[in-house]
Amino acid sequence: MYIIQWLNFIECNVARLSRINLKKQFPPIIALILLTLMSSLPAASGEKLRLIGADRLEQITRNDIILKKLTGNVHFRKGEVDLTCQLSYWFEKDERADFYHNVRVTKKDQVLLADTLTYFADREIIEARGHTRFEDGAISLVAAEMTHYVDRDISEARGNVYLRDKNRDVSAEFITYYSADKKAIALTDAVLIDRQRNTSLFGDSLVYFNESGNIEATQNPFIVKRDSTGKENFRIKGDVIRGFEDRGHFVTIGNVKIWRDDFSAYSDEMEYSDSLETATMTGKPKVLRDGQELTGERMILYLEDEVLRSLFIFENALASSSSKAYLPYNKADSASVAQRDSILTHDEITGKTMEIYFKDGQTDSISVFGMATSYYNVTEDSIIQGVNITSGDTVIMKFREKRLNHITVIGGTEGKYIPDKTNTGIDTTVLYAAERLDYFLDDKTTDLLDQSSISSADMRLTAGKIHIKWNENLLYAYPMGQPPFDSTAGDLPTLFQKGREPFSGDEMIYNMKTQKGRIVEGRTKEQDGYYYGDNISKVTKTEFYVSNGIYTTCDIPEKPHYYFQSRRMKLIHKD
Repeated sequence: MYIIQWLNFIECNVARLSRINLKKQFPPIIALILLTLMSSLPAASGEKLRLIGADRLEQITRNDIILKKLTGNVHFRKGEVDLTCQLSYWFEKDERADFYHNVRVTKKDQVLLADTLTYFADREIIEARGHTRFEDGAISLVAAEMTHYVDRDISEARGNVYLRDKNRDVSAEFITYYSADKKAIALTDAVLIDRQRNTSLFGDSLVYFNESGNIEATQNPFIVKRDSTGKENFRIKGDVIRGFEDRGHFVTIGNVKIWRDDFSAYSDEMEYSDSLETATMTGKPKVLRDGQELTGERMILYLEDEVLRSLFIFENALASSSSKAYLPYNKADSASVAQRDSILTHDEITGKTMEIYFKDGQTDSISVFGMATSYYNVTEDSIIQGVNITSGDTVIMKFREKRLNHITVIGGTEGKYIPDKTNTGIDTTVLYAAERLDYFLDDKTTDLLDQSSISSADMRLTAGKIHIKWNENLLYAYPMGQPPFDSTAGDLPTLFQKGREPFSGDEMIYNMKTQKGRIVEGRTKEQDGYYYGDNISKVTKTEFYVSNGIYTTCDIPEKPHYYFQSRRMKLIHKD
């Protein structure tokens, strides 16, 4: 321990010890130890600042201190360091020199320029002031003031500091540059500008590795990405931002937020690939766009030429939106005073995964896969009509001019339409199912395809295909296959009503509001007999008209052994 303390003492005072007679000042054994330890120190520590040349040399006294004044082409050297200027004051005993006018310091490939400079040779410290510039290969460091540690190759720059690299610039109030590590630490109002990628990184603490191009920013960092014209494209902020030049991407960690003109996004962590133009968000990711809120476990944003093209959501995908709808006019009020009350509506679509595609800056389509469910408020001229709830393996939603205009549900489709209490067109819940559903919002129509069924109140209709006109409350039912149709396969349109035998036929039309309908090539069983006809029309709950009708008790439907036939027939059902 004492030897280490002696070594530190000698290293700090080697210049002073070299000027005294050790044998006179210390006992012989101590003097011998000091001489031995001094001789073991690196040669550079023992080197003195040497004057190589000057046009004029004079000795002057300033404040009772004797010093040398050198003017004209002044040149000093210590080890690998050369210092030149036009005016210098040399405090030789203190191993210090002040340099003025065209000051230049060189060490191998490094160059330091300044208006004025003080060199503390014994401590290997340079204090530079006024238009200071340090150059180290491709790196150029400019500041109002700079402290350079010669032996450690560290430069501390202060005041309007500017570091320039091949493709990047860094500015800050303070920058410390480590030449050996090719690293710069920028503090207070730090900004890194990537000219090649049109990107700016801001933060109060920024670490830049100029050789690898990697970056780490902390203390309120954020990134601004601009297009080729200089217009801001988006900005990203977080607690920590790390850039990896070799992988062509950066990572933002903690309280991540993305701003764009067309959307904003939030997450715990985000990884952006500049070459692929993708942003992967994890940790409670959320995107807000066009009044929609999108959430999931993980999200990937895909851009093309810096324009958002698609968004993929993985696990627990949810898209929701809120809007305003109106209730019908109060008929008791006159038209001049009538006012419609508004209500807040909430729509959402959920599933395992979700793919959202954009076109011309607007949502073009949303596809949801895996236990997909949509909850959609139906309106007409902004007046609430009811709620449509649909589920299936896949839900695809198409948009036109920011409005949803087509919904497709595929695989095990089930749904229900719940009319609003103010809806005078339909007053009961409608249940439906099929393998595929197409809902056309502009036309207010729905197609149910393959093993289709729809039920309302005490009515249930099944068919291969059912076409629904919601505005007219009409159902059109058709088989999916080719004739002859198989009535046992669920493809033939069949109407079931409570308390009576089912009706079936090749085609069927049914009004859900009036409960009237018509069957083409229809057939039904009533008590012990069977009825067939080209058309069977339901006119009341208990009365039916049959054209070209046949009645028989024979249970062979295609070719009964006996029957009654009439061009016009009327059936009256009795409970």
